[in-house]
Amino acid sequence: MAAYWTAYQRDFHDRLYRGEALVRLSPGAELTGPLAVAVAASGRTDDDGWIHATVPIESVDHAHGEFLRLGTDVEVLEPPELRERIARTAAEPAAKYGNFAVRGDH
Repeated sequence: MAAYWTAYQRDFHDRLYRGEALVRLSPGAELTGPLAVAVAASGRTDDDGWIHATVPIESVDHAHGEFLRLGTDVEVLEPPELRERIARTAAEPAAKYGNFAVRGDH
């Protein structure tokens, strides 16, 4: 039974995470689940302390929400369609607020 369960979990994981993303993560990024495991296994730290890692993703849609949750603690480098989608999502509220945040007006 234990061998079956291990094989089932591995198969489930392989079917669930069909893609990968290359990301940069801040040293303070709070990671959980498969993302944390992948970073621990494949991450390499740059001179500035940020970590480059290839992480599993279910889909661009799912990864979009997961990475937005990390805010400025993550930079998606690949795939291009995920990077572009996050950039568009981040630009929309910035456009709504104009230059307020940049100027520091109150």
